[in-house]
Amino acid sequence: MMISDRKPGSYTIMTNKGIQHPRSRRDRMLIVAGIVVVLILVTGYAINAEAEDVEEELSTLRIRMPKVVSTAPDSHFCTAVKVDTKKTAYVVDFEPHASMETAHHMSLTGCEHPYSTESYWKCEKGRKSVCGKGKGRWLFVWALDAPSKKLPEGIGFQVGGDSNIQYVVVQLHYKDKFKPGVTDSSGYDLKLSLKPLKYQAAIYTLGNWGYIPAHAKDFHTESACKWNGDDVIYPFAYRPHAHNIGTVMSGYRVRDGVWTEIGRWSPKFPETFYNATNYVEVRKGDYLAARCTWDSNRDTRTHFGPTNLDEMCNFYIMYYTAKNNLTDKMCFKNAQTYHWIDHFPNVPEGASSLEGIPTPPNRTDPLEAIQHGAGSKASKQTVGKSDAEDIRKNILKKTNLRKWENADWKSAESSMNEIFERLVDNTPDNKVSPVKKKETERETLLLQMLQKSKIDN
Repeated sequence: MMISDRKPGSYTIMTNKGIQHPRSRRDRMLIVAGIVVVLILVTGYAINAEAEDVEEELSTLRIRMPKVVSTAPDSHFCTAVKVDTKKTAYVVDFEPHASMETAHHMSLTGCEHPYSTESYWKCEKGRKSVCGKGKGRWLFVWALDAPSKKLPEGIGFQVGGDSNIQYVVVQLHYKDKFKPGVTDSSGYDLKLSLKPLKYQAAIYTLGNWGYIPAHAKDFHTESACKWNGDDVIYPFAYRPHAHNIGTVMSGYRVRDGVWTEIGRWSPKFPETFYNATNYVEVRKGDYLAARCTWDSNRDTRTHFGPTNLDEMCNFYIMYYTAKNNLTDKMCFKNAQTYHWIDHFPNVPEGASSLEGIPTPPNRTDPLEAIQHGAGSKASKQTVGKSDAEDIRKNILKKTNLRKWENADWKSAESSMNEIFERLVDNTPDNKVSPVKKKETERETLLLQMLQKSKIDN
């Protein structure tokens, strides 16, 4: 075959079949356009195939409470689902399905083995009643109608396969006893990546035990611990958690006396993991520190504990690192004896500031409402079965809390005595008579105790 020139813009193809008709520039452009279309179609198919392949590498793990019935205020129930993957997977997206009208909070824990093999069980004793044999790890905590959380690309919580998490357990803290016929199916949808990820995620928790004094304003509880791990970690998100009287919570990395803020926010907002204020690395020898700030109008001390009328100072730091099979790290300090100023220079002045934070939602403190509405008057009677009934009637007369009508008063008296003993032992001012304390706070403490005790109605 040979090509013979005829005139500009055309050519003639010479074959063994003779001279073929010349092709113009227009014909050549059409041929080229056709080739381009074919290439686009082929490339598009390849791209779609690749996208489908990526989609196939993601799966959804659904976990729901199996129509649970809350039998009392502040009840805790758990349910578990096995991570049934042959190879290690990575949780990359948390989608909660719950309502703050029902749930105080909903936590997600990874376990080697669940505490129970029942479809659901009571789990009111913390982690030891959530996971069974082996270690457990925080994966996520939700509260106050917070939205879903997608982790940054390339980061995930390692589960299934040969990891130390073979089950995921939802623990739900219910606010109230359910009305007859009401059940709950709250839970999570988890997106799992089946492709290996470069970085593993984990949670570091800082907090306190102890109490917040009555009528304390701008009261600080603080914690800090040294990072002793050889691996470098990178905090990328944080979550503040309190119950009713917390105003602001903040967390920091401290290195060589320099404080770098990881996060600062009000726990009155929906509780999810917010992006870190500053992205820092934490190396061996650095400190992680947290502060919770409180404003209490309560007539009694508020102890840290699990119920809605207690408080919690939990500052969760979500971080990533290249290490595999991570475990939880925690740092808790005594609220009455541990103070930053005793251990560090240059404590940041803005650690309790709301500057830069939108006006928090106005949330009513239930115990304050009870105390100032029903339990503020002193009673001169001694506590016993007969006047407990009178107090109950007085409470019901001044409030609409009908759920306390048929309280188990034997349990109530026992719990109240324990509270009174704790009050006497912890009286901060010798000038205040413990007996007078008992009298003036008797109704209030009874209300607080009733919220904690088992109620059968």
